[in-house]
Amino acid sequence: MHDTLAQAVRLVREGGEMARAMIRRAGVLGDKGGGDFVTDADLKVEAHILSALKAAYPEHGYFSEEAGGEATDRDFVWVLDPIDGTRHYVRGNPLYAVSLALTRRGVPVLGAVYLPETDQCFAAARGEGATLNGVRLRCAVPPPLERAMGCLEVPSRNVPDVARDRAARQLLLLMGRARRVRILGVSSIGLCMTAAGHFDVYVNLGSNWRPHDVAAARVVMTEAGGAYHAFGRCLVAGHSGLCTAVLEYLDFEEA
Repeated sequence: MHDTLAQAVRLVREGGEMARAMIRRAGVLGDKGGGDFVTDADLKVEAHILSALKAAYPEHGYFSEEAGGEATDRDFVWVLDPIDGTRHYVRGNPLYAVSLALTRRGVPVLGAVYLPETDQCFAAARGEGATLNGVRLRCAVPPPLERAMGCLEVPSRNVPDVARDRAARQLLLLMGRARRVRILGVSSIGLCMTAAGHFDVYVNLGSNWRPHDVAAARVVMTEAGGAYHAFGRCLVAGHSGLCTAVLEYLDFEEA
């Protein structure tokens, strides 16, 4: 697993440098609906990483956001998001990442998330811990919710009204209880930064995240010692104690 993780880290870094070189000149090739775009940079990064993986691991399956799935019924399947945060990327916003995970029978066991503009590479493998640029990560004991800074994601206008209204109520509750809340807009980055202690807890109130968006970051979070709770479109992650406080306060039973 160690050698496989090193390969994943190398590939997300290579893909990230390709994306970074194109950020001011990437062309939008289409709108996938819901405000999601695909650019020529997405396709170039995707082709590079998938080609290298298929050469190294021909017995594995693959799923990528743009190319779709191939042999996804195999025990080991690579899950790639060539540019997570494309809406940021097309505007020149530095908050985007290349995300690559390896799943075994549907469960993420290895992940690498690279932020090209800040040269931050989060990496983790099951049983081997999580790192940021090679330095070990560990979820620190957070402050109580009243002194916590949360990283939030909120739904867009494309989700049903009932889900958006519920998220608005929960957002107001958190704003009235936590010290600060911040919205980044990229699930993989929010999860990884929470695992690194840049935020105390990650709370997704129902944005349109998909499994491939968070597969790699989920491994980083759990290997850093954090908890990970998913409820349909909603997600709470971070130190288990603070997650419990958020779950009890916001009541996700109806989510």
